[in-house]
Amino acid sequence: MSDLPLKPYEIYDPDILPKISGHLVSIDTETTGLKWYRPDVHVIGVSVECPTANIHGFIHCQDERRREWVYDEIQKIEPKTQVILHNAKFDLHMLNADPDKLDWQIYDVPVMLSNIDSRPMNSRALDRAEKLWLKTDSKRQHLYNAPSKRKKVWEWPEEIRADYGYNDALVTFQLFETLKPVLESLQLWRIFLKDMKFLKVLWRAERHGILVDMDYINASVPKQAQHVEVFENELWDAVGYQFNWRSPQQLSEAIYGNLGIPKPKNPFADADGVDRSKLADKGLYKSTCTSIFLLREKVHHPLADVIGNVREAYRMLRTLEKYAELLDPEDCIHANFKQARTRTHRLSCADPNLQNVPSKVRGRFTQAMYSGDTERLEEYNLRTAFKARPGTSLLSVDYKQMEMRKFGILANDQFMLEALSRGEDIHAYIALKTWGEVNKVYREWSKTIGFGLIYGMTLGSLMFKLDKTHAQAKRIRDDYLRAFPRIQPWMNEVIRECAKYNMVRYWDGKIWREDNPTYFYRAANAVIQGGCAEILSIAGIRVDDWCKKQGSEHRIVSFVHDELMMEVPEEDVIRSAKEIGAIMEVPDLFKIPFLTDGKAGPTYGSQEKLFGKSTYETTESKVRT
Repeated sequence: MSDLPLKPYEIYDPDILPKISGHLVSIDTETTGLKWYRPDVHVIGVSVECPTANIHGFIHCQDERRREWVYDEIQKIEPKTQVILHNAKFDLHMLNADPDKLDWQIYDVPVMLSNIDSRPMNSRALDRAEKLWLKTDSKRQHLYNAPSKRKKVWEWPEEIRADYGYNDALVTFQLFETLKPVLESLQLWRIFLKDMKFLKVLWRAERHGILVDMDYINASVPKQAQHVEVFENELWDAVGYQFNWRSPQQLSEAIYGNLGIPKPKNPFADADGVDRSKLADKGLYKSTCTSIFLLREKVHHPLADVIGNVREAYRMLRTLEKYAELLDPEDCIHANFKQARTRTHRLSCADPNLQNVPSKVRGRFTQAMYSGDTERLEEYNLRTAFKARPGTSLLSVDYKQMEMRKFGILANDQFMLEALSRGEDIHAYIALKTWGEVNKVYREWSKTIGFGLIYGMTLGSLMFKLDKTHAQAKRIRDDYLRAFPRIQPWMNEVIRECAKYNMVRYWDGKIWREDNPTYFYRAANAVIQGGCAEILSIAGIRVDDWCKKQGSEHRIVSFVHDELMMEVPEEDVIRSAKEIGAIMEVPDLFKIPFLTDGKAGPTYGSQEKLFGKSTYETTESKVRT
């Protein structure tokens, strides 16, 4: 593998930037950190590669005067300029470049790479992509030539920083030139351009951020610390000595060997004790056997509750502390929504993960059966930490049973489609059709079957989940498959397609790849989850367009799985909820609309339901302001 020869390049002043207007150009930034919203994180260099304008070079901007000069000149780059970036949202944040106002055509290389092949081995990191697609290793060579790894890029000599930065811009440009024909040949270019529209929506949501209630965090942190101490001492007293319960090995020894309680046997293991299964639950039986599911459901361990309590309190404590660490000077959090991180192209989120804020309701399951729930209150309701700005409410519109709707459409199951067309609760409908009645237990069972069998759950795994014998689990599965006769044929069709082409396509043409026969069964999961992700991105673009027409007080602030969260004026919650809910149904895409729930309130944790199903009947009294 040869090194990419570095082209001769210039050192420019910032006023070179407007000259790239109307051209195809790659831009890269060197910064003093990744948290672009922090006052101490700055741009220290900008690299530009623009062959048609004969601009190849680097702009130093380590002092405030030159940074402000860069920001001013960036605003002069004309609309429709085609700008190639690697991790585009970050560079746009660092350059104070609003992609909507500037009206550039953005091309993000990691999203291009993900659309071609989203498997982890095809990393979206620049050095890995360079090796794979350009067959060169220049980024690594520049890192090897840089000063000690203990030194940060802003501590490097200027000439080394310029070499490194310009090389990144050059590699990014060449990757774009290489990847664009590939996307076109796969008929993915149109979908990629849609993804770039969605990237701008995500940029706006990140830029605006979501406000955090620091009074709540400051009051909750010491309470959670006290909870941890109380539960920790209770656990230590029960086992007779102090130990690090966060260590799975130490916890396992304390609650099994120390107390004389045998570990559960792995039901998925062969006669020689080796687990060769491909079941999702196989990992629960690793050597320590300390998962709460095992402790409660299979072992019925006397310390299961206190272990669950101390883990929950500690997780809540660390999460609250993390929120406080990630604040900007105005007490806002600016999460990072990632388009190119998951196998199925669903959004992921980090710093912090706003898609993983604990629900207000804590479900309880005993022997795989629903046995009630409790409500997370006060310091346990972490959603209360996120609040609306003054004069606004937080409005969330969430898809109802989105994946099951997508499954019904793809499988074209007559009975499921009829139930969905009537706007019924599909999990309750499955329970009624399978067991003849609807209650919380059977509804939870129907969810297990719906999300399990559809995504490849085996009979053994169903036995494990429902705590049933082989005969009982087989009867439940067979009853389900008889009630919905298109499920198994459709899954077989998807698996055969994946086996034939080593890939499947979503409803809109996006690709999910797999060449390992062991995992072909995951293709059904992919086309459902990935298809839902495509719907959410289209809905997000449309809702963002609607928000821009309303004015600056209507903003998307977060994406939570199948949910959009917005800030809207208090007096406009009802109208906004109705119109956004109608937009998100995407009735022009499918014959069956994707129904929504709406809720609103002053905080994420205090939102109250506004509407559900396909009707939007509500009253002003349901909105807490």
